[in-house]
Amino acid sequence: MKTETRFQFEIDVINLSAIELGALLWMLSSPDVHYHRLGGAKPLGFGSVWLDVDWEKTDLRIGKDWAEFYKHLIPTSPKIGNGVNCINDFKKAVTKAYTRGERFEQVRFIAAFCNSSKGFDDAAVHYPRVTPNPTPEGEAFEWFVRNEQDTREEIALKLSLSDLADSHVKNFPLNPRNPKPNNQQRRR
Repeated sequence: MKTETRFQFEIDVINLSAIELGALLWMLSSPDVHYHRLGGAKPLGFGSVWLDVDWEKTDLRIGKDWAEFYKHLIPTSPKIGNGVNCINDFKKAVTKAYTRGERFEQVRFIAAFCNSSKGFDDAAVHYPRVTPNPTPEGEAFEWFVRNEQDTREEIALKLSLSDLADSHVKNFPLNPRNPKPNNQQRRR
């Protein structure tokens, strides 16, 4: 898709608990600084979309409300108040199950989701590479090889992605290896 492309879609849900529905609605109604990562290279931020719920067109009802809806030939007004209640139920359930007095946003997986969807100002968004600039040959795999395999002269660092719950994510170094100490360095 081209940048700034707008699209819309519908989601039909059946048999979700209020908490499950609240989780879905919370993710879909994130603040405008949060983007969902779709497509390839999701961990690196490629393919970002901002999602929002059109509450005017949202019709959320529990079973008894749907039964009442289908009893009439003329549709009744949608029940959208349930959505906000479900989001609150989700936040309360997560806070109760995963915290010891912290706020909802401090729960590790919630913080990780929010940080990854907001992005990181000080981290480059590209695959790690062994040169400062991309090469025409596209040999990005070379960084991964160096990161995993020791040589006679160097020790591979075996780096992995930072914990997304931490707000500061570091770039990978160009050379993911350290020199092996030689015999003279070992004696000192």
